[in-house]
Amino acid sequence: MKKIPAKKKAILVFAIAAFAAAVYNLLWFANYRAYDKYIGNGYEVSSASSTNYSRQSDEATFHVKKPGYLGFVGNLAVANEDQSVILLIWPSFMCDSINDYGLMLYDNEQDRGFMVNVNSEMAYDAENRTGLSPNDEAAARKLLETLHDAVLEQLSRA
Repeated sequence: MKKIPAKKKAILVFAIAAFAAAVYNLLWFANYRAYDKYIGNGYEVSSASSTNYSRQSDEATFHVKKPGYLGFVGNLAVANEDQSVILLIWPSFMCDSINDYGLMLYDNEQDRGFMVNVNSEMAYDAENRTGLSPNDEAAARKLLETLHDAVLEQLSRA
C-alpha cells in the first residue's frame, strides 16, 4: 500500500475540518433565521445585543432571544405588567416545536422570586427541578398555585 505524503495528509485534514466548520455554520445560520418567525412588527433590536428583540404592549412585554453565534439555543419570554410572572419558552432546533417551558415567579409580598420548570399545561415539572431547596420548592409550588390564572394568561399571549 502506498504511503500518503505528510503534506497531502495535512491538506486532507484541513479540507475535512473546513467542510465540517462550513456545515456547522450553515446549520447554525438556518436555526438562527428560524427565530425570525417570532419577530413581528413592533419588535426592536436591543442596544445591548443584536440577538435580543422586544416588543411592549399594554398587557405584556415580549422578548425573543436568538441563539448567539455558533449556539443553538434561544428563547422566548412573555412578562406581565408587574413582572410577577414571566413565561420562558425554549423552541426546538429550527423552531419546529417547543422543547421546554419555564416560569420566573415573583412574590411581591415576600419580596422574593423563583425560577421553575413547568410542563405544557403550566403545572410544576418535578422531573426537571431547578435545584431549589425543599422549603423554596414548596414556596414556589404554592406561589405557582396562587398565580396560576396569571400564568395561563401569559401562555395565551405567547
